[in-house]
Amino acid sequence: MAPSYVQAGLYPNVEGAAKRWVVSNRLALKFWKRNPDKVMVVKYEEMVQKHEEISERVIRFLDIPVRSGTNESELIKKMGDVHSIEHLNRVALPVDTNSIGKGRQQLSDHERKSLAPIMDKMLLQMGYDRCLK
Repeated sequence: MAPSYVQAGLYPNVEGAAKRWVVSNRLALKFWKRNPDKVMVVKYEEMVQKHEEISERVIRFLDIPVRSGTNESELIKKMGDVHSIEHLNRVALPVDTNSIGKGRQQLSDHERKSLAPIMDKMLLQMGYDRCLK
């Protein structure tokens, strides 16, 4: 996640992107704790590995009526910012598992060491391995 934010020009360095990730997840967990019936947790890895199954679970959870014959490209067209923000372009591509772990693989040893104190606690809380494994 952090390297892609830097590559997209959204953050000047991985430390800034990592801090944003931690804050976002902290807020999400806080909301989940207060509203457990309004949150469905889906890990990215699970979403891309079991795309159809998870999509159906999300649609049921959100109680979204789906018309027979509705396809993904129609739904993507309704996501207004997907086509206007370069960082989101992959949303319109077919789902694949090639991106799983890609962010970690792009990090240098120095970056991993600098991210560990920022991210490790949240990574563990979210069910992931530490930065320095």
